[in-house]
Amino acid sequence: MEKRILVAEDNIYLSEFMKMSLEYLGYEVLLANDGVEAMKLAMAWHPDLVIVDIMMPNLDGFQLASLIRKNPHTHSIKMLATTAAVSATRRHCLTKGFDGYICKPFTTKELEAEIKKVLQEPS
Repeated sequence: MEKRILVAEDNIYLSEFMKMSLEYLGYEVLLANDGVEAMKLAMAWHPDLVIVDIMMPNLDGFQLASLIRKNPHTHSIKMLATTAAVSATRRHCLTKGFDGYICKPFTTKELEAEIKKVLQEPS
C-alpha cells in the first residue's frame, strides 16, 4: 500500500514540484494551498505524513501543527516542516509538534531522505 502524503504549501510551483517528485517516488499525494484546507484534508484523508510550509496564509504551519496534534482524529499523523526562514530552526519546529524539518531550497533526494527518516522507512 502506498504511503499517503499531504503537501500544505502556498507556492503553486513548489507544491507541484513536490507532488511530481513524491509520486515518482511511489507516494500518493494531495495538495493544500493553505493551512485551513490542509486541516480539512488531514481530517478527511488521514495521510501518513503532512509536509507543512511554516509560512502560509490563513493558518500558518505552527498553527496547523497545533490543530493536528490536538485533534484525536489526526494527532498521530507525522509532520515535516519546510521553511526558507532561518529563524524557524529545527529545534523550534520539533518543539512545536513536527517530527522533522527541511530547509528550502531542497532537492528531491534531500526531501526523500527526510521523509524516510520521519516515516521510519529503510533508506
